[in-house]
Amino acid sequence: MANYRQGYGTQPVLNADGSDYDIFNNPVPNPNPFVFVPNSQEIFWGVYTQASYHPFSYLKIVAGGQLNKAPGTPIDIVPRLALISNFSKNFGAKLMFRQAFRSPSISERFRKSRSAYGDPTLAPETITTIEAQIYREIPGKLLGTLTYFNSTGNRLIRRSRPSDSLLVIDGVSVAKYINEGSINTQGIEPEGKRQFANNLSLNVNASFFWEGENTTATVTGMPNLMAKAGLSYRLPRYGSLGIYHSYFGKGTDINAQQMVNPTPEAFHFLSANLRLNLASLFQFNGLYSVFLEVYARNLLNAQVHYPEYIRRNINSIPGRAGRAFYGTLRLSF
Repeated sequence: MANYRQGYGTQPVLNADGSDYDIFNNPVPNPNPFVFVPNSQEIFWGVYTQASYHPFSYLKIVAGGQLNKAPGTPIDIVPRLALISNFSKNFGAKLMFRQAFRSPSISERFRKSRSAYGDPTLAPETITTIEAQIYREIPGKLLGTLTYFNSTGNRLIRRSRPSDSLLVIDGVSVAKYINEGSINTQGIEPEGKRQFANNLSLNVNASFFWEGENTTATVTGMPNLMAKAGLSYRLPRYGSLGIYHSYFGKGTDINAQQMVNPTPEAFHFLSANLRLNLASLFQFNGLYSVFLEVYARNLLNAQVHYPEYIRRNINSIPGRAGRAFYGTLRLSF
């Protein structure tokens, strides 16, 4: 597999016929235009392989890997391995080891602006994940899983802050893209689905996160707890109703330079979805069906702000819109 990537920088704006367009009707283009990302061409090579093997009836082994060759960097190989065991028809476990590879973008390598400078010598970043899961199923009634994961990112690509003084242009300290250390995150995720009688179902899951040893100033802003629950009811031929609630805990502190917006806090997010088959409900006689769908989002009108962990020059940015309702009327012949 070959991936060809090209950056054209800042190109002149053209009319539909291909002629030059100028807002002031000046046919002479700017002889020294602003260039955010200069022209560049790069080819990335990758080879991927995977195989599976059943040494026993209850065990499946999946092994694979990916070879990556990015411009200016040595060949990188990321392996993957999975052991999948079914102890019985309704009980099993999985153990997985995998790595992922990301090369720096053209902007991260060659960008030139007062907001941030790229670095052509940036190395690719990788992430290694170990995951273990057990599950139990009662067909038609219950499905439960418990998952543990441990992920470590290495050579992380991030944008420094001007206050770090890593690059000075014309006497002014500016941000630049750098490789920095490693970060480890771990978590446990229980999840369950319960199917009741009379077409009622319940879905619940929770995620507990914590950070391990880190050798980087990179911050995630990730909350330590997230939980979701959804209750849905389906009435055959007539429609369905679902109510979904999510809780997001407070994220970790990003050590922002300025406190200009509200501090990100834990919040509850409630939504609902209604779908009605009006043709069946009102017994329309015809060769068509009419569906009414109503979706309500953020019913509690929560004011949500996310940590601004990219630049970290301010503490937060607006994360989600306020209370909103959406409706669709669909006619099918």
